[in-house]
Amino acid sequence: MPLRYAFRIAMSLTLGLVIASCGRQREEPLIAGPVAGPPPDVSFRAASLEAVPGWNQMGGPDAPIWVAPEAAVTLADVARAEQSKDELGHPAIALNFTAAGAQKMRSLSAAQLGKLIAIVVDGKVVSSPRVNSQVTDRALITGGGSGFDQHEIDRILAFVKRK
Repeated sequence: MPLRYAFRIAMSLTLGLVIASCGRQREEPLIAGPVAGPPPDVSFRAASLEAVPGWNQMGGPDAPIWVAPEAAVTLADVARAEQSKDELGHPAIALNFTAAGAQKMRSLSAAQLGKLIAIVVDGKVVSSPRVNSQVTDRALITGGGSGFDQHEIDRILAFVKRK
């Protein structure tokens, strides 16, 4: 996957919006066909703008960021994913976590309340939103200002469907 795709999957987990958008009607998943290549490596990790012993310094979308070495939540913790839209109508992916994944996200967001969560895609920090409220069993991820392209959506949805 070209590096530009990893950065275009600039997943902004707008935590306040997540809760507000949970009851919204969503579109059916759209899979254009088989998606070649390895599954995407997507994880949610505790993060900080200041150095934390034992954490890895990574390049963030705007500045260097320190990221916990262990993923708190991964795509393996996702029960269902479907194509959706964000509040501006850009393509997005709605995630429903497994029971274990929901507990992990609840724990991560509670521990990071007022702090950052890094969304890491294929080894690159693509977004690092501040946690404004606790996240439970659902999240909406977007591809940044212009949204995802269809290939990116297909790749993530295909992986979740293969599990």
